[in-house]
Amino acid sequence: MENTTQKEKSHGYLNRFSEIASGIGQVGLFIMIAIIFIDVIGVKVFRKPIYGAGDIVGVIQLLAIPLAIPLALMEDIYPRVTVILDRLGTRAKGILFKLHAILGVILFALLAVTTFCIGREYHASKELVGNFQFPIYPFIYIASLLFAVVAIVWLLKASSPAPSGETDNRRDNV
Repeated sequence: MENTTQKEKSHGYLNRFSEIASGIGQVGLFIMIAIIFIDVIGVKVFRKPIYGAGDIVGVIQLLAIPLAIPLALMEDIYPRVTVILDRLGTRAKGILFKLHAILGVILFALLAVTTFCIGREYHASKELVGNFQFPIYPFIYIASLLFAVVAIVWLLKASSPAPSGETDNRRDNV
């Protein structure tokens, strides 16, 4: 019984973290759009681009994408092919669900480790963000941590029971 409450607690923490992270990612997306819009207007109308706009957008992308992934996974709002899944039996769906989750754990664990190693290399070489002369490695370390969170979410999906019955057709799945 205690194991179940611990699992529910971790789901609650991850759910809350995912909601906050997704909100931060959405703000980052808005900032990217605003910077690009202002930069294009500045270049075309005033012949004055935003200094380092590409660097700012690149750093925001590095963080916004892994911030949005956990909530999408927890809410099952990611693209998948349901035409084929609807024709499979319950057992085959369960096997594919588990395989999908295990591959997700492996992929994002590898991304977390690889990104951490890249961050370590940038840290050692004292690599700076293009025009700003600001170190890039803290952002890479943060992305590595976020990929590790995504791997944990996939691990929780892998440890949860496989869904039975029809696939979820409430969303427009491709």
